[in-house]
Amino acid sequence: MLINEKLDIISPLTYIVNISYKTSIGSQGTEDGQFNLPANVKADEKYIFVTDAKNNRIEVFDKLDYSFVAKFGSQGTEDGQFKFPEGIDIDENHIFVADSANFRVQVFKKSDYSFVAKFGSQGTEDGQFNFPANVRVDDSKIYVADVVNNCIQVFDKNNFKFISKFGSQGSEDGQFNSPQGFYVDKTHIFVADSDNDRIQVFLKENNSFVTKFGSIGAEDGLFNTPRGLVVDDNRIFIVDSSNQRIQVFDKNNFKFISKFGSQGTDNGQFMYPRGIDVSKDNLFVADVLNNRVQVLNVINS
Repeated sequence: MLINEKLDIISPLTYIVNISYKTSIGSQGTEDGQFNLPANVKADEKYIFVTDAKNNRIEVFDKLDYSFVAKFGSQGTEDGQFKFPEGIDIDENHIFVADSANFRVQVFKKSDYSFVAKFGSQGTEDGQFNFPANVRVDDSKIYVADVVNNCIQVFDKNNFKFISKFGSQGSEDGQFNSPQGFYVDKTHIFVADSDNDRIQVFLKENNSFVTKFGSIGAEDGLFNTPRGLVVDDNRIFIVDSSNQRIQVFDKNNFKFISKFGSQGTDNGQFMYPRGIDVSKDNLFVADVLNNRVQVLNVINS
């Protein structure tokens, strides 16, 4: 076993991640269970939540049989309405949605999907957004990927007040060019710096830059517009969107492990995938232009 003290992670020296197609959820349309550009996905113990961006709603599916359960939202600017919702995260009691083209984050009760609160407006000042694409929460904070402002903003989870931000436009360490997917674990923030074709890692305690990996290309370990990522105990799963694949890296040393997918409409193929989540041995991928969520099996060997 290796222990990387900087990241406080234990992972095997070598292992292989095998990914295979399991099933798909959804098709193109406006009916219950259908999608028009599904942008992101999040799963808990019972349900799968999908941001159905162009239909301006959130759809909920049963995690066991993938059947449609519920939906909420419609097009508009009122409380509980959306204009191209993209990012989504959940905690024990609430659902947090990055309401991208309304330049805000909305919060809903998980129990009945009722509106709770909203924060943000269009602008470049602290606490304002210019197309927030993703949102993550931990025990005390809310993190928002503010795409066009090229920063990650941090808010208090209890009162939704602005706390801090990091990043600016550019290609230097700690700068971004369209940050989109990101993930927050106990000690670090992993950001898909999409148009810089790389992943950057920051310390959670002070938002300081730690390291980066990747550059533009189609070879293993290279990216073409990485748009989503999720992290578990020892793996980083990255949606390499314009390469139409998922790449897997070791969380301990950021080395490439494996990849899955190609361009197309068949099972296991993608058309500009974006959001991703992992739950035990399953990956959930928002396959945007195929208007479906693909469910993949993940096995270490």
